[in-house]
Order: sequence, then structure tokens, then C-alpha cells
Amino acid sequence: MESFQRADIVVVGGRNALVIEAKVDAQERIDQTAGYAKYVNRKFENACFVFLAPPGVRPQSDEFVHLRYLELCWVMIQALSRGTFASGLHYARYFVAGLLKHMCGITTSSALERVLSGDCIKIEMLLGGEPS
Repeated sequence: MESFQRADIVVVGGRNALVIEAKVDAQERIDQTAGYAKYVNRKFENACFVFLAPPGVRPQSDEFVHLRYLELCWVMIQALSRGTFASGLHYARYFVAGLLKHMCGITTSSALERVLSGDCIKIEMLLGGEPS
């Protein structure tokens, strides 16, 4: 098994790779992200590395960009608001609602429609930005 295949999410297209390592309750193994980066950089022309983790949990490798679950939700909400008629949209919406509830402590309940349609003041405030 190739070393990077143990990463949580690996997306490969031609000579490009996206590697996402997600942490919830576990710590990074010694040299885990550094090993992924070293291997993937040798195999692919273009590589992007994301370390998806709660605040304060940082990757060991500088190649990985830290992304909080809340930031992922924010990006997905922005994309979902533009994909009104996309196939599988309702699955993505439930995924975001699950991330908000279980990883970010934000219960959307009946306000899910407002959150997914762009009423994201609470998320913006939690991200440290000013409400728009």
C-alpha cells in the first residue's frame, strides 16, 4: 500500500493531488503529514495538502494548511447556496448540518434553510469576522 493512501481523503487527477488529513479525537502520528507530503510531492507535479482539525490542533508538516471544521462548513455553505439545482444537493446539505452540529457545536434545527441560504452571521462571528 502506498503511504499516502492511508490519508483520510486523497483526490488524484492526472499529475495533481489533493490530500486531506482529518483529525477529530486522535493525534497525528509521528511524521504522518511529513511522510504524506514527501511521498506525494515526489509522485505528482501539483499537490495541495489540508489538515482538517479543531482549533489548536496543528499539523507537524508545514506543507499542510490547517483548516478548521467551521471554515470547511463556511466554504461548503457558500458553494451550496450557488448549487440550487445540483444533483445530490440535499445530501451535501445534511453533511454540512452534521458537521455544524457535531464538529462545531452549532445546532441548525429548523434554521438550516436560513444557514444554507447564506444567513451565516453566527458562523462569521465564530470565524472571527464581522457579520455582513
